[in-house]
Amino acid sequence: EEGGIGGGVAKAQEGPGSVTVYVATDDITATLNRATELGATVVMPEMQVSDEVTIALFADPEGHVIGLTKA
Repeated sequence: EEGGIGGGVAKAQEGPGSVTVYVATDDITATLNRATELGATVVMPEMQVSDEVTIALFADPEGHVIGLTKA
């Protein structure tokens, strides 16, 4: 299908590993701002990782990391 970002499955190099779920949004900055208003912490600000992919990460108040990708 179209959409989504590349990824992979592998054993963590160190520690117990983790899973990050990415949610598509039209405006990453506005979504990060709203998340912080609700108690989240920005883990990684908006960052363009390729010509087609822009991402950011935030942690909810319990520390669960959630990814954002530009729709």
